[in-house]
Amino acid sequence: ALDLLPWLANAKGKRFYAGVWDGWQWSPFRAHLMSGGAFKGQQLALVPHEAFARELRKWGIRHLLVWSDGANAYLAANSQFVMRWRHDHWTRYEFLDADSRDVGTPRGTGHLRDLTPLGGTVALADVRKGDRIVVRTNYYPAWTARVGDTAVALAPDEGQLAFDAPADGRPRR
Repeated sequence: ALDLLPWLANAKGKRFYAGVWDGWQWSPFRAHLMSGGAFKGQQLALVPHEAFARELRKWGIRHLLVWSDGANAYLAANSQFVMRWRHDHWTRYEFLDADSRDVGTPRGTGHLRDLTPLGGTVALADVRKGDRIVVRTNYYPAWTARVGDTAVALAPDEGQLAFDAPADGRPRR
């Protein structure tokens, strides 16, 4: 039997691109779904490899765990993916050209810290005031952000949570 619980437990707080079961499911983020050989509601075999890779880069996805013949054939035929593990029907692929940062910055770095089910901290270094910062999670209009007592405006950026850096970051030492 395949024991996914230890693998998934280690991924707690990480980004998942799809649901954890096969079949139809409703989600407000259903455009971000790969399941059963389909991607965004289209047969995966019909999706250009670069369009698929661009979407994974956007969301910071490096590892894919798939089970369908269609997904396996699609990933095996693309040199950007390497099979790392297989058990019964499940196969794990690594996307070699992944940008797996959890926070995108035009310069410097950003990281998520102190994650809880209700929030977290975006730690920035070597950014400039006004730089567009993109957190690789879905934007939700009710969310808020603060630096001290000052509100930071949040906005969608291609569906992801974004804001402009409120100040220059400290130089790294």
